[in-house]
Amino acid sequence: MSETEEFTAASELLSGDRVPAWVTDPGAVHLAQKIWSNLSAAGQTALGLLVDGALEERPKRFTPRELVEHIDHPNGVSGVAGVFGSAGRAVKKAGAPRYLSDDGDPWHFVWDWDGTQYWMAPQVAALFREAGV
Repeated sequence: MSETEEFTAASELLSGDRVPAWVTDPGAVHLAQKIWSNLSAAGQTALGLLVDGALEERPKRFTPRELVEHIDHPNGVSGVAGVFGSAGRAVKKAGAPRYLSDDGDPWHFVWDWDGTQYWMAPQVAALFREAGV
């Protein structure tokens, strides 16, 4: 992390669900569209699954193995990690703010990962849906 990079404190997240505050900004739909346009095809597929899962009656979380089934990445689970790494760079390129998590690491909170599952907060998913995803 660059010493000149600034991050918003975790207290700026909208809720305990770790929803980034930018989703309520007037330009949020435009930023979501910009993020989406920066994603690779595999990134769009992966985030599209997270959007769909988050908007189910009972929001769904996905293991890397479940995502491999949908993305059909030739490198399997490690390929899924690569897809999300690339998606993280796309989020940064789009200019989405990053927040300091409780453990002090910068994170954008467009999606979340707990070491075993990926998911998206319903508020973020609804924004992507509004953006035409």
